[in-house]
Amino acid sequence: ALRGAIRRGEVDVSVIGRDNFHTFHGFIAEMLTGRIQPGQITSPARRMFPPARFHNAEIEQIDLERKVIVTARHLDGKRYELAYDHLVVTLGSIDDLSRYPGLAEHALKLKTYWDCFKVRNHILSMLELAEIETDPAERQRLLTFVIVGGNYGGLEGAAELEDYIRILARKEYPRSNPAESRVIVAHSGDRILPELVKEHPKLVDYAERYLRSRGLDLRTGVRLSAATPEEAVLSN
Repeated sequence: ALRGAIRRGEVDVSVIGRDNFHTFHGFIAEMLTGRIQPGQITSPARRMFPPARFHNAEIEQIDLERKVIVTARHLDGKRYELAYDHLVVTLGSIDDLSRYPGLAEHALKLKTYWDCFKVRNHILSMLELAEIETDPAERQRLLTFVIVGGNYGGLEGAAELEDYIRILARKEYPRSNPAESRVIVAHSGDRILPELVKEHPKLVDYAERYLRSRGLDLRTGVRLSAATPEEAVLSN
């Protein structure tokens, strides 16, 4: 919105960011399952913010009296000072992992780019381990994934994951049996897709029937209570 004013010289804008890219969350499910490459969910900051200047560094201090921001570069901690007239603080959001015991230590998160990249590699690692495992029960354990939340994002990820495992097992992991894999969705509400329940209940009915026909284990009315290295503990 400020681009015109910046070009006319009416305002001078600098954007400070720890990362030099923006992660687009709309394509995370496709990135996790290899439909698109990891780099395709990121947009370079230097292409997004011009004609504003972009300053890639960590904010160390904000001096309100002097109206100066102190930043430090990643390489060696060298500090820089940027003066300002008006300061806009855009904190964004973080996942609250303190509400459920063990979540911070044991759950796989999809907030940052590196979180997503880690999950993608973890899925492939489980397929590799299942390929060499001779115990059917252990293979099923390795290929059991629990997704918490039956909204748009959770169900898109679950459906992509079910499809991905089935296709890869057939094409590239001949010793794995797709029937041994399980994708479980735990949702606290009575119906999945709460965004649609009020206005489009028939679409929700269809989605439930279709996803269950594809083999997804939809569990409604249950919440996540805790996580351990081997279990997602549900409220029931």
